[in-house]
Amino acid sequence: MRAFEKQFTVHQEMKPTTIRMIRENLQSKTLESGSRYLLIVTPNLETTIDTVDQELRNRYEKQNIQGRTPQIKFNSDFPDDADYTKRCKIINDVKNSIERGDDILLIDMEMIYESLYDVLNQYYKEWQGNKYVEIALESHRVNCRVHDETKIILLARPDQAVKFPIPLLNRMEKHYFTLRDNMTMTELKVVKQLEDWVESLTTSNSGVLNDFQTNETFIGYHQDTTAPMSKRGGRNYRPFVTKQGHWIKYRSTKLICSMTVK
Repeated sequence: MRAFEKQFTVHQEMKPTTIRMIRENLQSKTLESGSRYLLIVTPNLETTIDTVDQELRNRYEKQNIQGRTPQIKFNSDFPDDADYTKRCKIINDVKNSIERGDDILLIDMEMIYESLYDVLNQYYKEWQGNKYVEIALESHRVNCRVHDETKIILLARPDQAVKFPIPLLNRMEKHYFTLRDNMTMTELKVVKQLEDWVESLTTSNSGVLNDFQTNETFIGYHQDTTAPMSKRGGRNYRPFVTKQGHWIKYRSTKLICSMTVK
């Protein structure tokens, strides 16, 4: 991409950013456009779920779609949530959502991805103008009508995605997303200031790291912590934000301090 930009003038609004490519996929009709379903790999599932949910709701509002909400489906590590009956219920819920034309977000649902092999591969059969696909559970298979507006979005952390079977990865449109991909320049500057501030707390005056790690001082801190803090710090306070983002930084610093070990 950099080599292409050196040879041609590429306007900022035309650059294929991650959030723009995700947005274009979500706004298209899968069967008409031929687009694949999304696999979004992210280190911060919570903020990514919020971002995708908001993008879908914006589409509903823009297209004047009434009464529809994204269907978000989680799985847990409890043994009873992986038994045959539970899987049947989840697959039936997904089947009904596909037939209604819902947008479906699947998180930690590895136990049913094999059952959705033909769905994710878009291996459709057409009959009387409708498209059908088979959903399987062990030896049982059932036909499911595929609504034109259905979107299936898989969300996974990097350590989960590397364990996915190669055939599953090959079926999906894949993106690596962090909240920074959906931030303004002011917010990104604040993120850099927050990261420098956090690093200063774990570094001595001599430049040598102290004995404790950052996530030992701030519970749950990781590489994508400061970005959502910056977003939350500036939420509902836009009229008061200066060009330097001082108000966002003040609010974000308070949020990060709330993570400190007492």
